[in-house]
Amino acid sequence: MSLSKLQLEISRCLDAQIPVDIWWRDDDLVSPSPQFEKLCEITVDLNAPVLCSIIPKHASNKLVLNTSDPLIHFCQHGYAHVNHEKDHQLKNEFGQSRALDEVKADIQNGQKLLKQLEGSHLESVFVPPWNRFDIGHLPILEALGFTHISCYGFKSYTPTPSNIKFINTHFDITYWGTNQTYMRPLDEIYVYLAEIIKEYYLRYSQTKESEPIGILSHHRVLKDGDFFMLKELLGTLQNTPGVKFAAPFL
Repeated sequence: MSLSKLQLEISRCLDAQIPVDIWWRDDDLVSPSPQFEKLCEITVDLNAPVLCSIIPKHASNKLVLNTSDPLIHFCQHGYAHVNHEKDHQLKNEFGQSRALDEVKADIQNGQKLLKQLEGSHLESVFVPPWNRFDIGHLPILEALGFTHISCYGFKSYTPTPSNIKFINTHFDITYWGTNQTYMRPLDEIYVYLAEIIKEYYLRYSQTKESEPIGILSHHRVLKDGDFFMLKELLGTLQNTPGVKFAAPFL
């Protein structure tokens, strides 16, 4: 039933000639691991591109940024994944409270660290920790050579002070509880995605602007069985008429 709801919403977009592009981002890469290998296997098996964001301060020198699969892409994920906001505020490494020179220094230092990794090839995408970034800092990203930022949720139509493009994710497959973290059941994911596609249909009907729908994963917290579910999720989307897997960061 939950999958049929998602398929119905996608079909509605197809009938209205509204493009449904799906893309995949995975966060918090710091070192080679069995989990990262499983993620790479999924990209190969499904021919699905993935953008892997790396935390520069914690990146191991054993991490090699060139793989045999051109579908696996890399980008910068903040600097140290450290919160600089006060306790009562939402976590943010690059929030409004930070001085511009501090923000620029952290991002530049992150760039330098990632360029030292073997085979360093990075997409010009910046992924802020916790998907939060004060828009007043966007000109810094542009000055440092970034062309895209990837946060969370549907993009705002409010003008920003730079030419940086937003390519957001819209659904995190992981449940982040206070006492437990786990991959959401597929039925629950399909229900959430149906609501997201439904909202996308309404937004497109008003603006005529398409937006790729982003799936967010964190390979380091996934268990062995979760990778089978992740592959099933992506494969189901890939085989749904009207859906195209995209790489909006290219």
